[in-house]
Amino acid sequence: MRSLFYVALLFCVPIWSAPIPADKAKPAVYGTGSYVGVRAKHLGEGKDSKNANIHPAVVVAGPNAQNKYQVATISKKLPHNPPQTPLQNVHSAANIYGNIQLGGSRQVKHEHMKPWKNPQSGQTHPPVPAPDMAKLKNQMAQHAHWKPPPAAAPPQKNTGPKHTAPVASGSRPVQKAARPASPKPPARPASPRPPQKARAQSPAPRRK
Repeated sequence: MRSLFYVALLFCVPIWSAPIPADKAKPAVYGTGSYVGVRAKHLGEGKDSKNANIHPAVVVAGPNAQNKYQVATISKKLPHNPPQTPLQNVHSAANIYGNIQLGGSRQVKHEHMKPWKNPQSGQTHPPVPAPDMAKLKNQMAQHAHWKPPPAAAPPQKNTGPKHTAPVASGSRPVQKAARPASPKPPARPASPRPPQKARAQSPAPRRK
């Protein structure tokens, strides 16, 4: 009985240690021209954790020492209106519709990327061919100087002392009219005192 148990255990080991299918696992390295999906918050379009929009992008270069890739975002409305061109001008066989960003490419970590798949077929989108990729890099090099506009600083409350308007030389500052004093009520007349009774004087003593 024990021997049968160990034999069954040997047959189960390969099943338990079977690797994850390749189509469900992320590639260890994304090649240049690969189509990937990246969330908007990892592209610098918003730091809100609720922003779950995923944009397609093309890998332009990488990875670097921090395991980051340079990607060009694809969207129908790119933020800050950067230099852009329709994706079909770069890759005519692409079934993704939108403009690809030529200026201000992004750096994205490997863990924040996943292969872009066709929504209808579920198949991974084929990469950009090498000749088309070289054309894209040349166009991006022409707009390498472009940067998005700086974010507007929030208005600050003025907590300092109030400043009065400067007075022109030779003119007197306008003074506010004095407020007229309220009239005092009339004095209350004093009540008359009651007449006092005269005291009777005792007659002086006679001299003998």
